[in-house]
Amino acid sequence: MENENELSTFEKEMQDPHFKSEFEKEYQEFLISEFLIEAMDKEHISVRNLAKETGVSASMIQKLRSGKNTNISINKLVSLISALHYRIKIEKIGA
Repeated sequence: MENENELSTFEKEMQDPHFKSEFEKEYQEFLISEFLIEAMDKEHISVRNLAKETGVSASMIQKLRSGKNTNISINKLVSLISALHYRIKIEKIGA
């Protein structure tokens, strides 16, 4: 039986500041993708209609939804989020 105090591989990796930083960045990108998919579903809005409403290209929205493009201006991101009836909340992390 393994010692319950032993760290998992993931926990060990998260002790490396570089790994932790990269993981957290990629996780935030994943959350944006998942948010867009869920919020668009709840609002019953298509990629094409959201693009028309916000002025953000349909291809950019689709790339964000698929996690392939996370390089978006804050203005465009705010436009998308606002059109879906949400707002951005900034939260301090760490110490």
